Amino acid sequence: MYFSPDLHQGSIESPVPFTLPSSGSNEATSVQSFDVQPNPFHTETMLRFALREAQEVSLTMTNLSGQTVSSMHYMAQSGLNTLTWKGQSSKGMDLSPGVYFIRLQTESGSVVQKVVLQ
Repeated sequence: MYFSPDLHQGSIESPVPFTLPSSGSNEATSVQSFDVQPNPFHTETMLRFALREAQEVSLTMTNLSGQTVSSMHYMAQSGLNTLTWKGQSSKGMDLSPGVYFIRLQTESGSVVQKVVLQ
């Protein structure tokens, strides 16, 4: 994917997902895809990820300050996995609207998606 002013790829109905590699972490080679829809969301969003093999994964939600607001541990299957996040903390409290990051940690590394809670 590349950037060009006034060039749009995809649409609201059919977005074009992309990843941005970051320094200091290993990209999870066992993750075939990681998508969060809808994004932005109001009451709940679906976390969809595909893995090459079954394994235990953890999902950690952090705010812009880097504070962990929620986390889940999940025994994922090979292939497509779907989880729902209702924009709540680990204690069940509704979170404030804002930007959050969801880190999918696998045995081989991690992948991060940015989400907006409205």
